Amino acid sequence: MELAVSTKQRVRGLSDRDSLSADAGMLFVLPKPEVVGFVMRRCRFPIDIVFLDPDGRIVAMHEMVLDPR
Repeated sequence: MELAVSTKQRVRGLSDRDSLSADAGMLFVLPKPEVVGFVMRRCRFPIDIVFLDPDGRIVAMHEMVLDPR
């Protein structure tokens, strides 16, 4: 699991990668609980996004697909 802790790491996310192994992921660590949105900027493969509350409980999950354009 990769950590995206800094603003720069969170903005870059998984951009410009060709793939991600099935057992890999990226955890976006925010400084405080807040409502956020995610975009798949230059992401070349579909991803699943899971939102956790401060106690680590799953509160939402979304399957993100590639834009066909």
